[in-house]
Amino acid sequence: MILTRRQLAIAVLAAAAVFLWTHGHRAPGGVRATFVAVGSGNTTLVELPCGRNLLYDAGSSLSYARAGEGTTAPVLWSRGVGRIDAAFISHAHFDHFKDVLPLVDRFGIRRVFVPPTFLRRRLSVDDAVVEALLARGVEVTYFGAGDRLTGTGRTCVRGVWPRGRASQTDDINDGSLVLSVGPVRGARLSKGIAGEEAAGEGGRRLLLTGDIEPPAIAGLVGAEPDLRADAVLWPHHGHAPEAARDLLRHTGATVTVISAACGWNPHPLPSWLDEDGVACYHTGRDGTVTVELGAEGVRAETFRK
Repeated sequence: MILTRRQLAIAVLAAAAVFLWTHGHRAPGGVRATFVAVGSGNTTLVELPCGRNLLYDAGSSLSYARAGEGTTAPVLWSRGVGRIDAAFISHAHFDHFKDVLPLVDRFGIRRVFVPPTFLRRRLSVDDAVVEALLARGVEVTYFGAGDRLTGTGRTCVRGVWPRGRASQTDDINDGSLVLSVGPVRGARLSKGIAGEEAAGEGGRRLLLTGDIEPPAIAGLVGAEPDLRADAVLWPHHGHAPEAARDLLRHTGATVTVISAACGWNPHPLPSWLDEDGVACYHTGRDGTVTVELGAEGVRAETFRK
């Protein structure tokens, strides 16, 4: 029997639903980030030890129609994820938010955070997406440097960018929302806001960078002298390798992930990665990449092994 594309899609979704129902979601021991292979865009699932699930961006290549339904949703279901507690949109470029509406419908997203720069320079389609979110009862809220997400237990989800003039350039990329995700020190919870980020042994951290360009990277490094991260999303899909090197050195990262289509810049990867002891993964080459940050270290797994 030959299945039509629609029948095949229904069968895949049904199988994913059965998997989710029988296995359920198991929270990781530390922060776990899954960078979904969506072409030259970005969609990252962040699972927290408290059981909360977050999305950082929900986009894909502009030519990749229905990526949210056909790729991202099955990846999330395969992890046992049936609900997303909040989504963060780094900036107002379509390859970072074009799949948000189908994911809102499938994963019950009720909170979407955007940077204060999101509506500074925009297209009509940006307004249309925000209006569609509001029509679905989704709360759309600004989130920027100094803001912290509540309800995340002993994990601190903190905005470290945008801020200052370097985020107010004519390039929308420089206003991207950058998130630091990692353990907190102690159990101080004031009004639901997590305490200071942990340092030292076991304090593994993740840095999600959107599409910040060299001016914003330099601004972030200057504004956050103590910023640390073990794993970093390479800014802007692999662009500006020398500025990216400055960021990786500043944070002390040993793992970086490029979310881009196969053959996207940089190609080949710069030699300094080996010199600096940084493992680099590329979703166009490696498929979906999962990075787990635990007390014992950082472990990466790719779809293509």
